[in-house]
Amino acid sequence: RRARVRISHHIKRCPSVHLHSARRLTFSPDYTQAGEYTITVEGRQSGQVVQTDELLLAVTDVRVLSLTPSQGVETAEGETALIQVNRGVVAPDLTIAARDLPSNASYDPSTDLLTFTPDFRQAGEHTLTVVAMQDGREVGSETVRVVVANVPSFTLDPDGAQSLDEGAEASVQVLKADGVADDVAFAVTGLPRNAAYDDGVGSLRFAPDFAQQGAYTVTVEASQGGQVVDAESVTFTVANVDVLTTTPSGSHRVDEGASLTVRANIATAAAGEVTLSATGLPTNAAFNPTTRAFTFSPTFAQAGSYTPTIRASQSGRTVEEETLSITVVDISVPPTVTATASTGAATGDVRIGYTIVDFDGDRVSLVVEYREGVSGAWAEASVDRAVTNTATYTGSTNWRTRDDFPSTGGVEVQVRVTPSDSSSGTPATTSAFTLVNLLGDYDEDMDVDFDDVALFTQAWREKDAGRDIGPTTGTPPELAPAFDDVIDFEDLATFIVMWNWSAENGPLAAPAVVSASEASSALVREAIVDRSDWRRQRVSFAADEPTDLLAARITLRYDPRQLRIHAAESSDEAAGRVLLNRVDEERGVLDIQTAWLAEGALRDTLASIQVESLRDFGAEIRLTFDIRDRFNTSRRGQDVFRLRFEPPPASTALLQNYPNPFNPETWIPFELSEDAEVTVSIYNVEGARIRTLHLGERATGRYRDRDRAAYWDGANERGEPAASGMYICELRAGAHRGTRRMVIRK
Repeated sequence: RRARVRISHHIKRCPSVHLHSARRLTFSPDYTQAGEYTITVEGRQSGQVVQTDELLLAVTDVRVLSLTPSQGVETAEGETALIQVNRGVVAPDLTIAARDLPSNASYDPSTDLLTFTPDFRQAGEHTLTVVAMQDGREVGSETVRVVVANVPSFTLDPDGAQSLDEGAEASVQVLKADGVADDVAFAVTGLPRNAAYDDGVGSLRFAPDFAQQGAYTVTVEASQGGQVVDAESVTFTVANVDVLTTTPSGSHRVDEGASLTVRANIATAAAGEVTLSATGLPTNAAFNPTTRAFTFSPTFAQAGSYTPTIRASQSGRTVEEETLSITVVDISVPPTVTATASTGAATGDVRIGYTIVDFDGDRVSLVVEYREGVSGAWAEASVDRAVTNTATYTGSTNWRTRDDFPSTGGVEVQVRVTPSDSSSGTPATTSAFTLVNLLGDYDEDMDVDFDDVALFTQAWREKDAGRDIGPTTGTPPELAPAFDDVIDFEDLATFIVMWNWSAENGPLAAPAVVSASEASSALVREAIVDRSDWRRQRVSFAADEPTDLLAARITLRYDPRQLRIHAAESSDEAAGRVLLNRVDEERGVLDIQTAWLAEGALRDTLASIQVESLRDFGAEIRLTFDIRDRFNTSRRGQDVFRLRFEPPPASTALLQNYPNPFNPETWIPFELSEDAEVTVSIYNVEGARIRTLHLGERATGRYRDRDRAAYWDGANERGEPAASGMYICELRAGAHRGTRRMVIRK
């Protein structure tokens, strides 16, 4: 039986081959399918291959495009290269385009021309590629290599390294090459100071100043589109120009006290361009920039080496320096001195002031001498500190005048001070002054007085050999002591001699009272009338309480027309007492000074005086005292008291009281014709004794004043006020009895 079979056909391994329904194969290869292709045709039935057949197709390559020239194109920066694109076929769906062209290259489809005009940055090798596209696929491409030769965009004139001197000028012209595009810009880097580039005229100028010795490299750059396309460097070598010299040159020597001048010279090329100054100038040196002269006048204290510097500057910069080497030669100049001493009178140590002038600044020694008068021979003075090799030019030393004049009442002296260093200088002589040195003048007040009495007594007690003043020979005050380092009778004798000399040659005056506090309590006195002559009284003075006294002084001033006073013999039997007194009867001054050489005993009696009245009435005496204890502590004071001189009463009598009547007090006067124990009794009218006043032993005399009369305060023995009325006053004096009436009125 004949079966009906359905056969299907398949084609394998043949791209772009189409099997049409008319069982016709068509193959239209594009421009990328050159090569051989095998086409297999299969017959299938029920999915099974029942027959196959193969067809071999060969596709010939067709070149779509080409380039003319095709390779090895050479050009130069700034020039244009043209490459023609040749189309191998004409097909409406075929397009030509350029790919990855370098800058300044382009493709024009209308003319099929590749154009490349490289700028001055594009020296080197470049590739230009065009491609053919069909249905969005690349079907062909061609590449050509273009070599761009470098073309300098500028040149330098002159070229190469440049050499010039400081202060000169160099100029280099930047010449733009032909054909260089207008967008090429020029700039310069590495310009040194005083160099400039003028882009308008393409000029590079360098005028180095006098501080620019050395080599400088400047680079000229050409830029296009912000990128450097060319660069060329030029090196300027600047040679040093010796701007500054000095005349005379070399090292310099100058003596102290002389002068040196050095002149600065400026090179002609630098004239008007630099200024001069100087540093490190020593004292007494100067530099004048106008005259360019350095001057130095060293003093006599400037020996040594100095190195001042003269400097040339331009625009504030140092361009050159010259350092001078100067030696100042030491010239020895003798020193001078001024000296001062006391004016008027001096005693003890005398201060000698001095001021030295030495131009060399050397160490100086001084010799101090003295002479008597203004023409005596000079002798070396005893000073407490020798001035030797001193660098201190102002000072003083003390002349121990007592070493050279132990005792003098006044001698005119001069002092001479002679300076020296390596040579002797000019001496200075002080004005003449009077020197007073008194042995025993311990307080150096040019007087041997009571203060010295106290100090000598203190030295005696303490055996202070430092106050040794004896033994001596000669006539006061010019005594010559032979100090034996002990305080003994020789010193006492010398002191008394000097005290007497001072008393005879100095005015007698009462001392000033430093403090009168407690004056009345420091000194007590007692007056006793001479029984043989009522015009004479003995007055004794004593301290208010016994103590270990060192010395005492009592000075009395009185009217010599009324009184005659002299020191009485002392009743003090104490051993070692020294009593000194001075009297001026014309002026009415008596000065008593006493000292106790022995210590430890308690004493109160100080001095006694004998007073004689020259008229028949009382007189006033002014008293100044100075009492020193064993420590030489002073108690000073003053007082005024009166002495009454009256003939003794012929009989003893009770006088009327005053006031009378009275309330509540009264004074009861009386007179005694002889010494007696005195009692005053007060009775009332009934005869009862209400008060007794015990006056004690009283001397012959008149007791009328309130300070001498008996005093009743108007009270009884119990201290109660007496009543108003009459009272009887009774006086009992030895064998005498007298009464008076008194009235109390309230």
